[in-house]
Amino acid sequence: MTLAIAVFDDRVSVTLDNCTQLLLVAFKDNLVCHTRPIPINGDFPLELVRRLKEEAVETLVCGAVSNSLRQLIETSGIKIVPWISGSVEQVLQAFRTDTLENLLMPGCCRRW
Repeated sequence: MTLAIAVFDDRVSVTLDNCTQLLLVAFKDNLVCHTRPIPINGDFPLELVRRLKEEAVETLVCGAVSNSLRQLIETSGIKIVPWISGSVEQVLQAFRTDTLENLLMPGCCRRW
């Protein structure tokens, strides 16, 4: 299973639409077995979707995201979990324990 996290330094990027890097995380038996950063270049948003599909990403965790980009990602068959904030370590732990809702951005009260 491959997860992508929109990142800035060691935290979830505030907005996916302006993100320039993803962290790919491969899981096996609910344990992280490999991580790899990948840059996202200027052909956004189609380039983002192409890269996600190329890397066999099943789920994308991000901060804020525009409706048009969210719909494009969902239409491509990738689950998107928006409105998340926190460090990469917090996200990985919450993802493994199915508690990502605990990392919702302040003021955000809706589930994905």
